[in-house]
Amino acid sequence: MLRRVLLGQWILVVGVGIGLTVVGCRTVTPGGECSSDADCPTGEQCRANQCVPIVIDDCQEDADCADGEVCTDGECVDAAPVPECAEDVDCADGEVCTDGECVDAAPEPECEEDVDCADGEVCTEGECVEAAPEPECEEDVDCADGEVCTEGECVEAAVDGAALYADNCAACHGAAGNDGFAPDVTGMDAAALTTGLESASHAGIELTAEEIAAIETFLGA
Repeated sequence: MLRRVLLGQWILVVGVGIGLTVVGCRTVTPGGECSSDADCPTGEQCRANQCVPIVIDDCQEDADCADGEVCTDGECVDAAPVPECAEDVDCADGEVCTDGECVDAAPEPECEEDVDCADGEVCTEGECVEAAPEPECEEDVDCADGEVCTEGECVEAAVDGAALYADNCAACHGAAGNDGFAPDVTGMDAAALTTGLESASHAGIELTAEEIAAIETFLGA
């Protein structure tokens, strides 16, 4: 039988058995079971004044681990991969070191400004590209008669049916086509307008088919 007897700061352990008597003692600190590992039984260690089982670490240093592993907090873990490079000189020609890895270097720009390019080319984002053509015009006066400037290009001006009607018809048929002394022409199609223009009363008025069609549209045919 084992009996533990507390005497001040010592524990007296008495064991009595058939043919066996064991007497032993260990130090007990105030408020705790131990003050050092020596106060604990074999297989235990003193942690926070308490005897706890000894935990055997996998390793004490990297040499205790297998290749490719390192010792971290008593445990063998995979080592971080060794970077391929630390700076550009560690890489092959045409490569640069980025985040420890050799990668293809960005190509040198073909140009930095327009003068680096051939005639008719401009420098855009480091590359020589064909320059946009010079605009044919900037405003209508840059174009020929009957043309207007649209997006830098001279194009044929659209026929203005309202203006043509006002210049050639309104004096007789009225501003709206039905408020003059001549017959009502509102809704009249191009064929009827053409026939009317061929009459003697319209002598001297010469309009193209395109212009007559524009007047037709204005009259709401």
